[in-house]
Amino acid sequence: MFMKESITERLASLYKTLGETNRLKILKILSSHMAESLCVGDVSGLLNISQPLASQHLKVLKTAGLIEENKKGSRVYYTVNMERMHEAKDLIDDTFIKAFKKCSHNLQCGDCPVKDTCA
Repeated sequence: MFMKESITERLASLYKTLGETNRLKILKILSSHMAESLCVGDVSGLLNISQPLASQHLKVLKTAGLIEENKKGSRVYYTVNMERMHEAKDLIDDTFIKAFKKCSHNLQCGDCPVKDTCA
């Protein structure tokens, strides 16, 4: 039986993905170029890192669903997956909102079935 990943597991995975400086820079670059997409060469040039390293970081971000790829000819271009970015923001926001409120569910808020009512 497939078990749904808990909120805390999803948040830990997100932090692991975002816990590398170059990946954060890539997201910032892609977010600031929303009208266009960038290829590996563009990213490596902007960050002054090798193309293989840029490619590896892009792969991690793509696996996490934070970016999407679009093939044009022999090149692959990357853009931010805004739906997934909103989900990530909501996960992070939820953590900080709850950091300042007392949990009435014996500290089980992260996986609480009534998490929206937890005060």
